[in-house]
Amino acid sequence: MLYSLENASTTDSVKILSFHKIRGLAQTRMGCYEKAIDEFKAVSSFSLYNNQESIDLINELWMQKNKSKFLAEALSIIPGLGYLYAGHPKSALTSLLVNCALGYATYSSIKSENYGVAALCGFFTLSFYLGNITGAGSCAERYNLNQQKEIIAKLENINHFYLIN
Repeated sequence: MLYSLENASTTDSVKILSFHKIRGLAQTRMGCYEKAIDEFKAVSSFSLYNNQESIDLINELWMQKNKSKFLAEALSIIPGLGYLYAGHPKSALTSLLVNCALGYATYSSIKSENYGVAALCGFFTLSFYLGNITGAGSCAERYNLNQQKEIIAKLENINHFYLIN
């Protein structure tokens, strides 16, 4: 829904331009990038205000390459690799070291025929291992969300409108 500024007063013009900016920001947050670009193009066509930077940010968000939750989980079959893919190298190293330590504790307990401790260590090893698989998937999703929030924050900042989460 586009409004004409031909017969509008200055106050009405500001209101209409603000309306389009807010709609553009809301459309961006909802993931309707094409509609958001249309709203910012409408602002540009009605005023001297150049929204190309806003349109560029929306295009950047639209073309953003997301990390795959499934791939992060699949890579976690090798402890730490999923975290590394998701952009958390310290968590990757921790995951690898703890999994190795727990695995070795389980192995050495079985080798020394201490089956009670081996069962307990095995339980912790499996729990930690499965937790790392799901954790890497969550990290990939969090990475994507943080990238999106960062671009939306820039968009809101250059337009001087801040929508509540």
